[in-house]
Amino acid sequence: MSASALDARNPFLVLIWAFGLFTLMHGHQYIGALVASLGDRVSFDSIMSGKHETPRTLLIRGSFAMIVGLPLVWLCLTLLWKRPVAWMGLGPQWGRLLLGMGLGVGAPVLVVLSLWRMNLARISFARTGWVPSQIASAVLGLLAVAVFAGVSEEIAFRGMMGLELSLTWGWPLAVVASGAVFGVVHLLGQIKTLNAVKAGAVMVSSIAISFLFISLYRFSGSLWLPIGFHIAWNCAHSLLLGLRMNGKEPLASYLKTTLDGSSWIAGGDAGMEASAPAIAVYCLIGLLFTVL
Repeated sequence: MSASALDARNPFLVLIWAFGLFTLMHGHQYIGALVASLGDRVSFDSIMSGKHETPRTLLIRGSFAMIVGLPLVWLCLTLLWKRPVAWMGLGPQWGRLLLGMGLGVGAPVLVVLSLWRMNLARISFARTGWVPSQIASAVLGLLAVAVFAGVSEEIAFRGMMGLELSLTWGWPLAVVASGAVFGVVHLLGQIKTLNAVKAGAVMVSSIAISFLFISLYRFSGSLWLPIGFHIAWNCAHSLLLGLRMNGKEPLASYLKTTLDGSSWIAGGDAGMEASAPAIAVYCLIGLLFTVL
């Protein structure tokens, strides 16, 4: 990834345009929510707000993330951003993707097991009472959403925003700026339940996550390493460990993990991803890949 390969763009326009493209990528949400609301005969707002969520609505929304969302990502990446895909680090490097997925599963499992050994977490098997078809629908829906989130967020915030800002501002400021925008995006989805403590935790964790993912990106020269980590981290949180993500409990999971102690251990309403142990892991892995 050569910083001198292309001319730098105005950093403020980069922030605005990358955020706009990220919003366009997520246009699938409205189509999926509309179809899900018609299918379950509930209001569109109840689907968008997450108040009404069933295995069927999850599957519908996940399906639209794949069949509409991913083509929108391709459109934004190839036609609207107008940078070579290979220059951004999106050549075929499946080994990097698998390595990232391994790290992304291992990190949250390590955090939870450490808290469990310190009697700060309880782990049990999750029970839903659903039939196999309902479980399969929920799992496939959550998996599709996790894949889309990993791909779209890494392309927008690391491949577009982070890389472009590094050409003019350098990597340290690019980490902070792209991480702050990343945090704002996640806060917008929780705006009705926000308070100063929760907002602060989300912003700090978002900048730490930005440092981690950009460290993986710079180390490998490939977006597939942070994409793999991001997808697996989300899946491990929701599908494997049953942890709250983005202020929401997962509809389906293999395990149910309950974190004890103060908000700095459990992450409060935001979940473990905004907790002090998780932030420490982000920073440690980021530092490791920075010095390698």
